[in-house]
Amino acid sequence: MKQETINTQKTLSSHEKRHLLVVGLLSGLIILLALGAWKIVKLELAFYYNDRGYSYRQEGNLEEAYIYYSKAIQINPSFAEAYKNRGVVIFAQAESEEYLWDQQAVVREALADLNKAIELNPGDPFSYWNRGRIYVALFYFDAAISDYTQAIELKPDFSTAYLDRGLVKAYSNTGAPRDAVGAIADFDRALLLGSTDAMIYYNRGKTYLWLNEPQNAIADFNKALALSPNDPKIYSARGLAHEMAEDKEAALSDYRLYLELTPQAAYRERIEKRISDLEKELADG
Repeated sequence: MKQETINTQKTLSSHEKRHLLVVGLLSGLIILLALGAWKIVKLELAFYYNDRGYSYRQEGNLEEAYIYYSKAIQINPSFAEAYKNRGVVIFAQAESEEYLWDQQAVVREALADLNKAIELNPGDPFSYWNRGRIYVALFYFDAAISDYTQAIELKPDFSTAYLDRGLVKAYSNTGAPRDAVGAIADFDRALLLGSTDAMIYYNRGKTYLWLNEPQNAIADFNKALALSPNDPKIYSARGLAHEMAEDKEAALSDYRLYLELTPQAAYRERIEKRISDLEKELADG
């Protein structure tokens, strides 16, 4: 009888161990499931905050957009889209200031967010494009061209990236084109991809002026004016093209239209001087 009691106690002890093991496994599984569910909830909450930020951005409320993008990042520090969006908002806030170059610290904050977005998701063409825009604001033109090129490689039909790369190639801090031929090729590609922005024609026209091709420039300025007939700077540029083509009367007409559209023109005295000189030249025959 004593031996049976001992055996029974041993058997009960074995059952208890198995029971405890099962309970432990179930508890661990419940904890893991709970942690997984909480992780999913956090990710969903981060997406919600990112979407709220986008809504505020669409409304033009950049401050609220910044707050919600920051909340999304706080919840999910690996959220590349939120970093990109916050960087875009920060840059937009800097651009809204009267003098962008006074906002260099803010612009660099935007750059840090775009760097992080690219680190987390190097396959997003829009992150490179937006970082390229920031590099332009910082006068890092070579870096901007590199980012626009990367955006185009990832998205070959990215017409805006072609336009912006063309703009960087067409201008530099010296005033002369960085790469006039390359700029025209980029503008051509943007137009081929369906862009209808008057500024593409305007900037391609100005680039043709640098290449001493006034007739091509005039053709582009005509197209630009067909899309934006009240833009004074196009008339001024076309006036110069007409001068280069030795059509003084057409140049006079464009310069006069420029002054009519911009009574407070910064270059009014210079344009008035050109008008006076051209009138004298025509009168002298």
